[in-house]
Amino acid sequence: MKKILHTFLAICFSILAFSQPSEDYNAWQTYFQNGTNYYNYQELDKAANAFNNAFNIAEEIFEVVSNEFMSTAYSYAVILVQLEQNDLAQEPMEKAIIGLKALYGETNEQYAGALTILANIYIAKKDYKLAEAKYIESNDLLKIVYGEDHMMYGIGLTNLAGLYRETGNFKKALNTLNEGLDILKNDPYFDKGSYNKLRYNNLPSIYQGLGRLEDALEIEKESLDYIKRNYGVFNSNYANILTSIGGIYVNLGYFNKAEKVLLEAADIFEELNDSTNDKALGNTYMFLVACYTETSDYKKAFYYASKGIELTELNETNLKVSSIQYYEILSNLSWKLQNYEQVEEYLKIAIQLTKSSAGDNAPTLPVLISRLSMCYLNMDKIEEAEKFAKLAFNKSKALNLTIKNNSYRECLDNLSAILVEQKKYKQAIKNIESTLREEDKNYPNYWHKQIDLANVYLMDHQCKKASTLLDAAIKRIKTLYGKENPDYIDALNSLIIAQKCEKQYGEVIINVKQANELTKQQLVKQFSFSTNDLKRIFLAEIEASFNIYESINFDNPQEELTTINLENKYILKGLLLNQAKNVTQKLKALNEPDINKLINDYIDNKQFLQSVEDKNNEKFDTLKEELKKTVDHLEIQLVQLYNDRFKEPINFKKKWTKVRDQLKADEVAIEFSRFNYITHEVTDSTYYVAYIIKKDSKQPKVISLFEESTLQKLFSNSSNPKKLYNTRGSKARSTNQTSNTSELYQLIWKPLELELNHITNVYFAPTGLLHNVSFSSLRNNNNWLVNKYNLIQLSSTYDITSNLNTLKPDNVLLVGGITYDYEIKEEVISEKAREPQPLDLIELNRSKKNNTWNYLPGTLSEVESIDRLLLNKNVDKNMLTGTNANETYFKRLSGKSPKVLHIATHGFFFENNDKKASPLKSKTSIKYKTDYNPLNRTGLLFSGANYAWINGSNPPNEKENGIITAEEISTLDFSKTDIVVLSACETGLGDIEGSEGVYGLQRAFKMAGVDMLMMSLWEVPDKETAEFMTSFYGNWLGGQNIREAFRNTQLKMSDKYKDNPEKWAAFVLF
Repeated sequence: MKKILHTFLAICFSILAFSQPSEDYNAWQTYFQNGTNYYNYQELDKAANAFNNAFNIAEEIFEVVSNEFMSTAYSYAVILVQLEQNDLAQEPMEKAIIGLKALYGETNEQYAGALTILANIYIAKKDYKLAEAKYIESNDLLKIVYGEDHMMYGIGLTNLAGLYRETGNFKKALNTLNEGLDILKNDPYFDKGSYNKLRYNNLPSIYQGLGRLEDALEIEKESLDYIKRNYGVFNSNYANILTSIGGIYVNLGYFNKAEKVLLEAADIFEELNDSTNDKALGNTYMFLVACYTETSDYKKAFYYASKGIELTELNETNLKVSSIQYYEILSNLSWKLQNYEQVEEYLKIAIQLTKSSAGDNAPTLPVLISRLSMCYLNMDKIEEAEKFAKLAFNKSKALNLTIKNNSYRECLDNLSAILVEQKKYKQAIKNIESTLREEDKNYPNYWHKQIDLANVYLMDHQCKKASTLLDAAIKRIKTLYGKENPDYIDALNSLIIAQKCEKQYGEVIINVKQANELTKQQLVKQFSFSTNDLKRIFLAEIEASFNIYESINFDNPQEELTTINLENKYILKGLLLNQAKNVTQKLKALNEPDINKLINDYIDNKQFLQSVEDKNNEKFDTLKEELKKTVDHLEIQLVQLYNDRFKEPINFKKKWTKVRDQLKADEVAIEFSRFNYITHEVTDSTYYVAYIIKKDSKQPKVISLFEESTLQKLFSNSSNPKKLYNTRGSKARSTNQTSNTSELYQLIWKPLELELNHITNVYFAPTGLLHNVSFSSLRNNNNWLVNKYNLIQLSSTYDITSNLNTLKPDNVLLVGGITYDYEIKEEVISEKAREPQPLDLIELNRSKKNNTWNYLPGTLSEVESIDRLLLNKNVDKNMLTGTNANETYFKRLSGKSPKVLHIATHGFFFENNDKKASPLKSKTSIKYKTDYNPLNRTGLLFSGANYAWINGSNPPNEKENGIITAEEISTLDFSKTDIVVLSACETGLGDIEGSEGVYGLQRAFKMAGVDMLMMSLWEVPDKETAEFMTSFYGNWLGGQNIREAFRNTQLKMSDKYKDNPEKWAAFVLF
């Protein structure tokens, strides 16, 4: 650019030598000369001032097509561009081009070069459409002037590729760049170092935009090696490439590698201590923020965000690299984690900083406020969302922004989202159509917005319009990003809904098959590096896709879709649970010292975290945050190790035919499914269906059952299903359950009966609220279901494909007759501690008064009876009673647990009545009721538990408190235990989460490595529970297999207590 400018100056002065000066002319000449001198000495501010004066005079005394005016305008524009004052540079450069064209024609180097500079000005102003036109015009001229094999044309193509990269048109960018690079590579006069720089500066970001992260990484590593060989490592270029590599590692999920290279880059920048590198160092910090946020290390994430904030001053001219950017990044990452409270906090800080640095009229303010409105929308704070959306839109108008402006359009689009929530679809459509008209079809944002518009058309029952828009958008998204991109999958799912609305079921099936396979690929990718919490978030998104496919089949059953839906259920059923178990169990099986140490560190820190949380003391908050960070970091390392060692983390080969092939002629597999009904209309309906597989099935069959609200009504108008059976306290009530259990039979089982002729064994896997139903006690007339069928409950009917365990009673530990009171000297107990605490727990146990857990004499006689049976059979056994049955002993079983563990005690489960509840910092046992983690709201009671239950803290000088939660159990190693029998209240209950089933004690013991469990669905009567257990063990020890022993006990008890299922039907075996 400097060379071109000097050429123009030389031309100009050769003309001046023959001119007759006037006063204005002399002033213009003086300013021009001074500007040239300042430019030569790189005093750009003074040069710009001088050329500004020269330009103003030139406009008065010269024609636009004169050499004098053209040279002045061109020189002034070039200097402004170098000062990044592109708004001011646009007018003089446009006028200079008019002069160049008139004086020298279009087919010359100077004219083409000026077009390129003008295109760069348009890019800086984000006017990409005009920039593209100028680049193309310039390249066409360069091709004519120099030929299509000349390096000038090749350089022009790389400039155009940069524009396409900037606008997100990555496929076009790659094609254009490769064309340009091929020309430059073959031009003998083009410097090879410059060629490499063009490759290294452009290819990685284009590959990243296309989702080809491994290709981008390869180029960046090649670039890093080039810099190292030619310039060494202690320079900003080397650090910049390290930062880029770190960013790719973050996107690939290699967080350990990302952390290493990013910290190295930061060290180099910090040692260079050059303020010109502040922006680059800020980028490094931003990737570190992303890295640590992904690994849930929020303390470090905020630390590096704070370091980034320290790099810059808050002033209007520096907003784009100010601390505001870091808070925006943190808000975006928190958004990804669906932590909207934190999103709100960060956006509020960014808004306040923007106001304080640039005032209420800052051009970036409307967008920040508008994004805050979307945060409130996701928090279901509709009034707040509407308030801030309107405020943002009005601010954009007050700033005289128009529909041509991106910020204005974003504010209007977000306001439209509020209208959609309010079901004001017509107005939303009008708004989105107006913003869409201003977008360029050549760029991705147009097609994303078209998909948004199509989705609103769907809600407004305009399915044909939606389908047309979606079909076009999908083709374009596929061209831009490829089929593997999540945006493509989302758009395809929307098209599926539109086609369903139009009853185009042939097209629906084709697209469902494609979307289903792509979704499973995304599942593999996400599960290869995420923590369990992130997996839960992603799994919910996957289930939403699968809900669409089940909804379609619900309305119009088709064999192929039935198979897809059933096999999806097999994949997702307990996926998180199985993944969590596999990671530690399979890695432990490698028996490598370093890996074993990592596993032990993970378990030890997780257990320590739980013990600190039990203390429920604010002074430990910092320690808890540190421990959470450590646990999440260790989990990430284990997951990555697992995926490095075991290449197929998720089994997608779960074919229904494998289940069929395991069945006998008199057997059936029933996989229950619960799904949210999704259609083009907004609905909150949830339905249940059953998939039926028999030995002679050509295809699985799906049977529609009921809407969830109908089942909820049968639960005695209560969200707690135990009330269906009306049992409380230690004595069972003689309440006739025939009516309720008969209604449940009609709702759940009656629709299946036609498929169960000549069936003896029923393998079934419940889902949703069916986890809380005792299938054995469903009643048709006077006949219990257990009398008609051998019911075998499984977590998933696909478990049939594995050999179901035939367990033998050996190496048994019996726990019962526990002393729940803790004896302590009177003076140690504070007056406040001795005051009863108001608890909402009275009806949760076998026997309880005065808000404490009472001794259960039936549990002692129960374990003693079983002990005698075991003694007669010469079975290896042990028994814990009284104060010996303590939490410390139980936890010491980890890694050396018995084959059979029988626990007869109090159990508790609290429903999550407030889904947004967080742990209370109060010293009462109400903690167990309000904890946000469902595994902390259910547990078992051991000796001395009453002290902690009343006082909210451990007994003096005691490490444990006698209350063991499901969360604590999940950290133990019970992999040597074949079965756990929980002879306690409500041990089968817990929060129910989609395909993962029950988050309670059953999940905890499964995570601990236990294969089989016997648990209860409601409060169990003390006397009859002991009777049930004694009968069960008698059958089992008598030679019956474990399932026969369980069923025969149910048959015996159901015959004895014909009208009282609460006395025998609470227990389930699975």
